[in-house]
Amino acid sequence: MKYIKLLLIIFFILLFACNNYAQGDAMKDFDNFRNKWNNKAGNLLDEALQYIAKLENLPTSDGSFSDIRRAMVNMPFKKSQVPHIIKIINKEDPHLQEAGVYFASASVEGLNNHDEFEVALCKLMKKDIDSWVMESINSFFKTTGFIKMKRIDYFFYRYASIAYDLKKEKRSKDFKSWVIMRSRPITPYEDARKLIENMVQNSSEYTNEIKAVMPILEKVYKLEGYKKMKDFLKEKNSLKK
Repeated sequence: MKYIKLLLIIFFILLFACNNYAQGDAMKDFDNFRNKWNNKAGNLLDEALQYIAKLENLPTSDGSFSDIRRAMVNMPFKKSQVPHIIKIINKEDPHLQEAGVYFASASVEGLNNHDEFEVALCKLMKKDIDSWVMESINSFFKTTGFIKMKRIDYFFYRYASIAYDLKKEKRSKDFKSWVIMRSRPITPYEDARKLIENMVQNSSEYTNEIKAVMPILEKVYKLEGYKKMKDFLKEKNSLKK
């Protein structure tokens, strides 16, 4: 009986060892596959970014271009691709600006390199940006934030100025042109206002980004002071729920 128990113990030990060995081989195979896939995807992404960076205007429909852009943002970004992304953000075509911001957001998610894009994003905020570009900036804010930017005060002041420009919002809703043709409605200025107000009302201290948006909020809501504004926004947004 003792020998049978001993044989069973040895059998299960060997079975466990074989299973772990097989799993180890499977993991190695997957790691090799992943590395090869990342290299191929990285090369494809390089090629696509270089091609888009050479464009001055969109050569196809926005739908076809958006399909490619959405696939690209799920690929692994590298630091060597940053100059191409910056070049795309600096374009005058709003489709390309929008794509550049989404590429920057994907890059920051993987590489945590906010500082490499802040100059390009600040330059972009100086322009009369398109509503879809504003939508991409909102997405950047929600996905990665701007907190590590050195020029955060300038950026947030411009961001709030655009968000609370009701005339610009109306022009955006009335605007019809072949340049930007989208099938779904968007509310980028309203969304930006929500992001800004949530940031202020949920803050625990008077940071540089809040200091930057306060003049805009004080002008819009006819209130002065950080604490008063914070309390007002909490009450205002609680009534909407």
